[in-house]
Amino acid sequence: MTETYVNCNLCGSEESRVVLKSYGRTYVACLRCGLVFRNPMPSGQIVQEFYRESASSNLEVEVQRAEHYKGFLEKLETLKPRHGKLLDIGCGYGKFLRMARGYGWDPYGIELSREACGYIRQMYGLPVYSQDLPDVRFPSAYFDVVTMWNVLDHLANPLGQLREVRRVIKAGGVLFVRVPNFPFQRASYRIGRIIEECVHAEVARRISVFHLYCFTRHSLERILNETGFSRVKVLNGRPSRGDPYRAFSPGFGWMVQVVKYLIHFTAQLLFYATGGAEVFGSSIEAYAKAQHAAPLRCSGKVKILHLITRLDRGGSADNTVLTVSGLQGKGYDVTLVSGQTLEPTLKLAELGWQRGKDWTEIPELVRQISPIKDIKAVFKIYALIKRGCFQIVHTHSSKAGILGRVAAKLANVPILVHTPHGHVFYGYYGPVLSHLFLLLERIWAKLTDRIVTLTEKGKQEHIQLKVAPPEKFTVVPSGVQLENFLNVQEPSSALRRELGISSRDRIVGSVGRFVPIKGYRYLLEAAKEVLGQQSDVLFLLVGDGPLEKELKAFAEALGIAPRVVFAGYREDVAEVIGLMDIFVLPSLNEGMGKVLVEAMAEGKPVVATKVGGVPELVSDNLTGILCPPKDPRAMADAILRLLRDRELARRMGEEGRRRVYPRFDAKVMVEKIEGLYRELMRQKGAQRPIRDVRE
Repeated sequence: MTETYVNCNLCGSEESRVVLKSYGRTYVACLRCGLVFRNPMPSGQIVQEFYRESASSNLEVEVQRAEHYKGFLEKLETLKPRHGKLLDIGCGYGKFLRMARGYGWDPYGIELSREACGYIRQMYGLPVYSQDLPDVRFPSAYFDVVTMWNVLDHLANPLGQLREVRRVIKAGGVLFVRVPNFPFQRASYRIGRIIEECVHAEVARRISVFHLYCFTRHSLERILNETGFSRVKVLNGRPSRGDPYRAFSPGFGWMVQVVKYLIHFTAQLLFYATGGAEVFGSSIEAYAKAQHAAPLRCSGKVKILHLITRLDRGGSADNTVLTVSGLQGKGYDVTLVSGQTLEPTLKLAELGWQRGKDWTEIPELVRQISPIKDIKAVFKIYALIKRGCFQIVHTHSSKAGILGRVAAKLANVPILVHTPHGHVFYGYYGPVLSHLFLLLERIWAKLTDRIVTLTEKGKQEHIQLKVAPPEKFTVVPSGVQLENFLNVQEPSSALRRELGISSRDRIVGSVGRFVPIKGYRYLLEAAKEVLGQQSDVLFLLVGDGPLEKELKAFAEALGIAPRVVFAGYREDVAEVIGLMDIFVLPSLNEGMGKVLVEAMAEGKPVVATKVGGVPELVSDNLTGILCPPKDPRAMADAILRLLRDRELARRMGEEGRRRVYPRFDAKVMVEKIEGLYRELMRQKGAQRPIRDVRE
């Protein structure tokens, strides 16, 4: 038999990976859309010639399917109460056509087998055509219902066939498709091979049925959507009675029946437990309506899911939103999902994104450990992934990384990427919980194709803590929309008046969340030291958080409250940073320090603690001054040094500006992420490239 290598029939991609080898046949899964198909593939002409000599089904199989036919026709009464024309593609010996006529339909059939066509005409007197559907040339919008019982997987060009089905079916018409379920077929083949090893009998070949195309719930949904069908509903197919294909010896039919019903019962339990996300029966059945609009062509976009614990204001949320937005601008099909979000980052509003429309929230995904909510979140993430048929799942932050990667692995997502945005191995929790997170990350790293750190320091910390080997890490600095900070206007006098700042004041400022890890208590202690030596300094703290009242009270207790302005959360961060003479970052742990990039882009000299990835951004005594964390005296000395030496402060500001642009621009970040995805898709590809046979 002549066979040739082909591209994916659904999206045209050349990139695929081998998923099964069975008796000289190789099956691959497209990395772009997930369609499983035989490659190399026999030609369409050879397939047609084969079925002209062999009907789509035999009489015994059709008798065994009688209950299925009856159930479908009864359901059709609710979907299409007004009877009209019905077309059955691959009608075999016509039992379904005869039953459809009994229910009041005007049935037509297509069957390549000349013998079967002759049987139908002689026994039932029904119109049946021994041609491929496009060759019959039915009028457009001619049929009310089209059925395909275990046919689509046999076709050499299923996409083209479905487009022709969409042409001949009326808008709002019903399409029914039944095909073998590939996950079940692959599992049954592997079980059969194990049995063969034990009993030395040919079992796998007899119990496993593979055709030209092998559909999953998601590839079936996608090919129907791409060819102009909507409201697709996929269900577990009911098993046929007995052993119609005689896979086992006579007398074992009762055993086959019992096993079939047990499998179907289990598959139904799983289907309802996962909210319809998991379909694991031996066959799958799809009901779909023909769209009123023209059918969509296959877009061929790579589908990516980004999942983050929360989209509250902060660097990790901004980073994720900018990444998703940038990838969408490059033509990727990207979905953004977050956990419970109370104070959404302003980036969402800037892009005009709305909750529930442009990004999805899973309320059960919370930062705290909550066993019941965590289990619910995994199920919801899993169901969302299965419905979306994503090629890549990219998780962000610790909790979403743990739950999201479990769900993605269960859903068989080809590529898994995780960005921790720093880490929680110290500084956030006590030693027991910190060690637990470290242990979990070591385990979960084995499920992950690549871990993205924001800095080389972050990468080295993960390696030293034995999270994963060096080759599993990629460094992609967090990107910032730098144009807002590179071109900031001179601060207005109105802004100074609003904040109570005199033109004579030297401003030392910081922007961030008032939480313990950000170290603002140590900055206030340093402020007392500075004000003891230089009284014209005013400290400007921009942000909010659970420690705000405590920090205000601490400033009062230190006697420096009149010289400390708590500006609250502000949207005009670029303008407020423009007021500052020196920017300070007092963090105890920091992935990179996005706000440092923003301040340096405005040419501000910085004082920052030597933690996390900060030293990669701030070169000590070149673009700023580094000091140890939790050391108010060292921080105060660094601030005073820059206040007293204005020329040094100016030079450091200029060097800092050159350091961050364009290296930390959001566009550069998106390009690096896109490059990572392409690299991983190449690595996950087939052992040999899939090329167009005409090349």
